[in-house]
Amino acid sequence: MQRKILSRLFFSAKVLLIVSMAEAQYDPTDTSGVNLVPFRKGNWELQTRKYVWGNMMDEKSDSADLGSFSRFNVNLETHYYWNSHFATGIELNYRGNTRKNGAEIKSHDFSVLGHLTYSMNMKDNWGIYLRGGAGIGSGKTEITSGTSPQEIKSDVFIYKFEIGTPIYLNQQLYFLPHISYKNISTDYDDLEQKESRIRIGVGLVSYLNCGEDIWHDDQPNLYERRYASGVSYIGVHGMSDYSFGKNNETSFGGQTAKLDENRFNLKFDYVYYVIPNFGVGADLGFRNMVTKGDNPDYKSSSNDLSFGVKGVYNLGTENWLNDMFLTAGAGLGSEKTEVTISGNNSTQKDNFTFYNAAVGYNFFMSRSSMFTLTVGYEHSTLKSGGVRIKESGLTYELGFRTALGIKPKLNF
Repeated sequence: MQRKILSRLFFSAKVLLIVSMAEAQYDPTDTSGVNLVPFRKGNWELQTRKYVWGNMMDEKSDSADLGSFSRFNVNLETHYYWNSHFATGIELNYRGNTRKNGAEIKSHDFSVLGHLTYSMNMKDNWGIYLRGGAGIGSGKTEITSGTSPQEIKSDVFIYKFEIGTPIYLNQQLYFLPHISYKNISTDYDDLEQKESRIRIGVGLVSYLNCGEDIWHDDQPNLYERRYASGVSYIGVHGMSDYSFGKNNETSFGGQTAKLDENRFNLKFDYVYYVIPNFGVGADLGFRNMVTKGDNPDYKSSSNDLSFGVKGVYNLGTENWLNDMFLTAGAGLGSEKTEVTISGNNSTQKDNFTFYNAAVGYNFFMSRSSMFTLTVGYEHSTLKSGGVRIKESGLTYELGFRTALGIKPKLNF
């Protein structure tokens, strides 16, 4: 009974905070006679991506204290399907950064958008949707140095379009190729900045029908099946995307600076349970960005690669503690930056290592879909030339995962 109450409280908070994004409907343990399509009345949609994440880190070199920095990022998006063709949604974005090193710099950016979706279920367990959205936001940067504080404010207008085609994979899981266009206009006191970007990506999406009693989870062997040998988990991050576009800055003086930016991101998180309650996994991240100025003599390219391994242990076997877990991992990576100006090249390559430990909890929203909350400690060492820079502190994130391989012997 306590488990049911906790689950319903978390769901209510999810709706109030707009922490979901569309999800599906059917009972995955009994699909006889059911056409598995992604878009149905009452569905919520949920995609693998980081919803909330941040850190609070201290930074030191071999010979000096470099101060501290903190980040807090939120990207919450939810859509509700009123029928098989129409859905409405809302998107909330917030980013906060603070750096202290003698001076203190604080920046905050916030935006909220409304979305309208038109969708069509197709044959062979797949569908197509067209989504549009628009919204407003604001930003503020505060610089405090000595007795001379400075403040920069901005207003933001955003509109975007997206088309995607979810393709059924397994249980509640759909593979989601998609393409989107986004335009951002930012007005400062004496400057207007415009950015237009096309993004091509692939990801995973799960669907949930909140009209069904998906919270009933007191059947026997529930927790053993969630973390049994052979069960695997994918998510928290998205999979990958490539984007390209222009960033234009226009001053009141009539001069315009243009930058072409191409970006590629890959983030992947996977855990496989080798024995009951104990899993091993890996995290892979790769980012590439190429920037070209309107002056053809300028070009910069940066590549970041990281790879880590981890172990996960779930507590308990017959009660709600089994959804709580401990995890620890370590990894390495590299950062490389190349800049070309008027034919002159400069290259910098840095290597880093890291280790971390965290405690987490899986909030199951359906049979195989869950929010995962983790809070932990991370330490990294960056070697740049002959200097070592160390960062350590608290990390936290609330993301989404989906499970593969949970045996459907019992309904819950």
